[in-house]
Amino acid sequence: MAKVGLVHLPADLPAPSTERLRLIRDADLGLLTLADRLRQRWSAHAAAAGLSPAQITALLTLRPGQAVPMRQLAAALDSDASNLSSLVDRLERRGAVERRPDPNDRRVKALVLTKEGERLRASFWRDVIEDPGPLAPLSKKELRTLVSLLDRLGADAAAAKKLAGSGSFPSARSPRVNVCIALANNEPFRQKARGCLHNRSAGIGTAPRGTRDRSESKNSYPRVSLR
Repeated sequence: MAKVGLVHLPADLPAPSTERLRLIRDADLGLLTLADRLRQRWSAHAAAAGLSPAQITALLTLRPGQAVPMRQLAAALDSDASNLSSLVDRLERRGAVERRPDPNDRRVKALVLTKEGERLRASFWRDVIEDPGPLAPLSKKELRTLVSLLDRLGADAAAAKKLAGSGSFPSARSPRVNVCIALANNEPFRQKARGCLHNRSAGIGTAPRGTRDRSESKNSYPRVSLR
């Protein structure tokens, strides 16, 4: 059975009707395979820091010196506040965050990074951005070409997001938007890709709210949603 990347092509289903569509299919499947490898790299660096991917994402969303209400953090992570509690509990036991009364409403709890949280956050990020991961085989010229293509795709992604907000978003995403989503499934890669970044604050989650695993899921990686 033929395959593209790690995805086997079903022999009993029709092939793309044109050469262009075949190339788009191969690009889609290859990029999905790459996205899986990028997520594995992200998870490995999180584990090396003794944290889950979801915990790392929460730390990256917070900013040193800023108190963020729990509800605001949950919205940034596209998660329910109740689902976020266990994740915050673990980070608090680790000494990475503190709960404090919100200065604007003392009934509301806000989260603040501790010095240990700032250290974990900076150490993880430094390790990730210094690890080329699956993109290591590419030359500088090839990387520039890739970034240029992502910039071009980013224009389509921005237009799609704008259409989604206006209620006129088409029923199916264009292949170029699918490519953008597949490539943007990793925070460090999105940072390099620049124009292909279109997330919701911290950009967590592709599954509908309430259907994804709890915040401590091993599969909670930075992802892009164009909803």
